Amino acid sequence: MSSALAQKVRDNYEELFPQSKEAAFSRRSQSAWANITSEINAEFGSSISEKTVAEKRFNTALCKGRSVIEHAFGIFKRRFSIAKTSCRLKLRRIATAILAATVLHNIAIEMRLPEPPATEEPNENDDLNEINEDENRNVFLNDRQARQAGIQKRQELVARFT
Repeated sequence: MSSALAQKVRDNYEELFPQSKEAAFSRRSQSAWANITSEINAEFGSSISEKTVAEKRFNTALCKGRSVIEHAFGIFKRRFSIAKTSCRLKLRRIATAILAATVLHNIAIEMRLPEPPATEEPNENDDLNEINEDENRNVFLNDRQARQAGIQKRQELVARFT
């Protein structure tokens, strides 16, 4: 590696790839939310007359947040094929690969490198991903306690929009 990008990674390795307890905690704490995120991230029904003002505000904020995240993932997928297709890495290496790609992406932004052009190529794994998402959704929805906890947490979030 002799590029300016490689040199930047070597010079700032500890900052770019933290090995702190906080980073490890963050990864562990995300798994604690896995069972209730499907309910927190769900919009309220489409019947406008039945929604409160707080529920409408929650839906608006949720949609805006999703839009920003989807845009960011679109850019990320265009820049790195690991985010576009099924990952061929061992499970224990996937998080490190995604972290490395994210760091490189942030360095590319800092160096003002152009974003990859948007393409309309179909992803060969779209059907498989939809099946996996449906299976995951069914697992979450079948767990009544997790569903109730998610609904309760969503209501707590909605209360902040009043």
